[in-house]
Amino acid sequence: MVLATVVAACRDDGPRARPNPPPAGEEGTGVEVNVQSIDNTFRPDRIEIAPGTAVVWTNMGRTEHDIIPVEGTAWGVAEHDFPPGASYRHVFSEPGEVPYYCSIHGTAEFGMIGTIVVLDG
Repeated sequence: MVLATVVAACRDDGPRARPNPPPAGEEGTGVEVNVQSIDNTFRPDRIEIAPGTAVVWTNMGRTEHDIIPVEGTAWGVAEHDFPPGASYRHVFSEPGEVPYYCSIHGTAEFGMIGTIVVLDG
């Protein structure tokens, strides 16, 4: 019985959602890369993208998550806006490494963390 409970708690099953259309001015190049927010992990947790690429996170887990950039920039999503089944989209234009995390399931250094590497042109 305990094993069944543990296995059920670790499943990746959750609502499937389509991302919302991009907000005006955030179309980017039209290229999108998907990241799943699953209970306690981002999948994949590291991606490399070209400038102008949109990253679309979809909450595929059973609980709310948030997406917090480690460096205080103007992107990210609060937990009340990112319940199971919700999507969040952001276009990354500046080259560099962009670490982020879910403050509900970790810290900037440990737990539910991810990195986006925006390559030079």
